[in-house]
Amino acid sequence: KILFVISILLYPIVDIIRIFFLRIVMGKSPFVADKNHIHHILLKRYKSHKLIVVIIFSITLITIFITQSLF
Repeated sequence: KILFVISILLYPIVDIIRIFFLRIVMGKSPFVADKNHIHHILLKRYKSHKLIVVIIFSITLITIFITQSLF
């Protein structure tokens, strides 16, 4: 059960950790908002909120299926 929960939360956990370290490396406070989150980067590229939701949801589903099939 814990692996299932982790697989659901993997995207936000990875995004938060990535942003935290990216801001520290850039010399900024890790608690000040910016547009470096994964969904902002995808939005700049694809310009569609619906498509971004589908992409992130698909990645989450794939992660869930992979973790469930392995364990």
